[in-house]
Amino acid sequence: MLPQVENWNSAFAELPEGTKWFRLLCADDSMSSECIEKMMGVALSHSDIGVVGCKVDNNGELDEVA
Repeated sequence: MLPQVENWNSAFAELPEGTKWFRLLCADDSMSSECIEKMMGVALSHSDIGVVGCKVDNNGELDEVA
């Protein structure tokens, strides 16, 4: 088992060369069925967008993620 940052760096190192977009999910994360479609819609709406965030649901309470 790796510490969180090392684990994420290891995962990022596995991305194919030239990958433009990816979605990192941890083992205890979930997302709605339309999440990727909506996030990619935002990502592709303007050429200068480099990161797309989302709202976080903490046991029924939504928090904005900066």
